[in-house]
Amino acid sequence: MKSAYEAVAGPSHSEKLEIDGEVETPTGKYASIRVSDDYINSVLDAAGSGSVDIPNRDDPTMPLSTYHPIRERATITRYFFNDWLDSAALEGGAEDFNAWKAAALAEGKLSSSPTTLSWLNGELGGQDQWGVLGEGNLFGSARESTLIHDGKPRIADADISFGDASWSQRDEGYYTVLDTEWWVNYRVSEEVAREISRSQANTTDEQWEAFLEEEPKHGDGETFVRVEGTAAWWLEQGHEGHGNVPIYFIEYTANPSIVR
Repeated sequence: MKSAYEAVAGPSHSEKLEIDGEVETPTGKYASIRVSDDYINSVLDAAGSGSVDIPNRDDPTMPLSTYHPIRERATITRYFFNDWLDSAALEGGAEDFNAWKAAALAEGKLSSSPTTLSWLNGELGGQDQWGVLGEGNLFGSARESTLIHDGKPRIADADISFGDASWSQRDEGYYTVLDTEWWVNYRVSEEVAREISRSQANTTDEQWEAFLEEEPKHGDGETFVRVEGTAAWWLEQGHEGHGNVPIYFIEYTANPSIVR
């Protein structure tokens, strides 16, 4: 039996993703996505059931808090798929970004600390360090590029893997820092793929025509742009309960390339 995502997106698309709703844009509709329950469960299983005390630089005998890998990894995985990769602000301007930011702060997904607000406002690390794959970062210098809005998801597949965890104690509070590697395949038109390719490697028209003739197509007039990179997720500690841990900020790299 096909999943809801596979029924809409087709059999070549990811089992990690599920359909979450429908979004209207000036150029058509697309199906928004969220991470599947099966994938979340696999992340939690891999995290194990242990916990680690977070050290206190001021008093080594009294830990600041306890790091729970399950809770932190679940927070990051849900945010990565549900809010970061497929954000409503991904292709929009300041109005869309501000609406997305306000919702994330109201829902407690992002910290409301001064540093976090400065980061979101582009005052810390520049506009490329917005809380989504920000303008000028997703597709390099091809800033006018847009994704396909044909009623199907904008994302064909994505994944995130976890590395080491560390801790930081600052005047504003204390934080868990988790290193990750990630990638996502976005669906774009061949025209958009051409602009991205030319912006990255100065591809000539002749080289692009050869690419279109020689490379397999992923759909009628469609190809994929794969964006991959690393991300260090800073999570604000000191919150009790089993819900989301507020994200302080994300230090990330993002490198786009045409899927061949």
